[in-house]
Amino acid sequence: MASFTLLVRRPTRSLKKGKIQRFLAKRRWKKTGKAVLALQMIANLTNGPDSPGSPGEEASWSPAAEQAIQTLDQELQSEPRFQQALRDTNQPRGSTAHLACRVQGYPEPEVVWFKDEEPVESSSRVTVEYDGMCELVLTDLRPADSGVYKCRATNNLGEALCSAKLTVERWPENTKQLHLDP
Repeated sequence: MASFTLLVRRPTRSLKKGKIQRFLAKRRWKKTGKAVLALQMIANLTNGPDSPGSPGEEASWSPAAEQAIQTLDQELQSEPRFQQALRDTNQPRGSTAHLACRVQGYPEPEVVWFKDEEPVESSSRVTVEYDGMCELVLTDLRPADSGVYKCRATNNLGEALCSAKLTVERWPENTKQLHLDP
C-alpha cells in the first residue's frame, strides 16, 4: 500500500496542447507543400519534349496556382540544421566506426566530412553516405584514424556544423601474448 501511495503522488509532466497543435499543423503544411512541388515536377516531366502532345508545350498552371507554388517553395526553404548530432566514440583497433548524424534543410544541403580540418576522401576503408542521414563509415580502424571528425551541411541559406571525437584504442606496445603449453 505504501508503494502505491508513492506512485500516485509523483508529479506528472504534461505537454502544452497549443505547442503540439502548432507542431502538427506545421508538419502537415510542409507535407502538403512537398506534394504540390512533386506534382509540379511530374507535370513538367509529362509535358517535356519526349512526351506526346505538342512539342515544346510546358505545364500550364493558373497564375494563382503558380503563385501558391512559389509561396510554398519559399516557405519550405530552411537553412541546414542537425536533428541528431555526432557523438564521441572509442573503438578498438581493427573494428569499424559508424559516425552518423541527421541533417535537415531545403534546398537539400551539400554534406562534406572533415577529419582534423582536412576533407575526408572516400577509399576502400572510408565510405560516405547521405540520404537525410549522414554517415561516415571507417573500417579496419588504425590509431591514425583517431581525431575530431566534422560534418558540414551547406545550402544557399546557410551552413551547419557538428563534430565528434573518434578515439581508436591502441594496444599497449609491451603487451605479450600468453602461450599455454599443452
